[in-house]
Amino acid sequence: MEREQIRWAPLLSFEVYRIDEVNLLTDRAGVYMFVKREWMPATQNHLAGWQSTPLYVGKTGDFTERLSNHQKWEPAARLGMTDIHFLNTTDPADRTRIEGAIYDRLHPIGHLPLNDIAPPGSKDAILRPPGITPSRPPGVPPLPATFHLPVPLPGDFSPKK
Repeated sequence: MEREQIRWAPLLSFEVYRIDEVNLLTDRAGVYMFVKREWMPATQNHLAGWQSTPLYVGKTGDFTERLSNHQKWEPAARLGMTDIHFLNTTDPADRTRIEGAIYDRLHPIGHLPLNDIAPPGSKDAILRPPGITPSRPPGVPPLPATFHLPVPLPGDFSPKK
């Protein structure tokens, strides 16, 4: 069976994994997104259907290692993360370029609220003064003090404190 894919930019199809399938992403290099998928009812201007909202984009040479202490996992869970979208690429330069392109495409329209600063491959990275990191992106409400992950992390993937 072929895995569901979603296209976030021209020629860039990401594989879709539910967060309870995170163990399938072991030892993989690429660009990933934490995503919230929710059912949207029909409105006057739109048909009912599933909507995917990207919360964070990042890159890694080893997803297992990166997830073991990922500082954005808990905030993404608080915002309702349901999926991880993953694009395999072993070339570090490609990972940087793709992460920057995804950021440039999605951040200006209100997505990626957990990306505090523009990634290196982004055109925004050139414009942002060095050392300036906002405590919370504009328009993102404070996260609740307590939360529960939608599903427990399997095995050794639990973020380390």
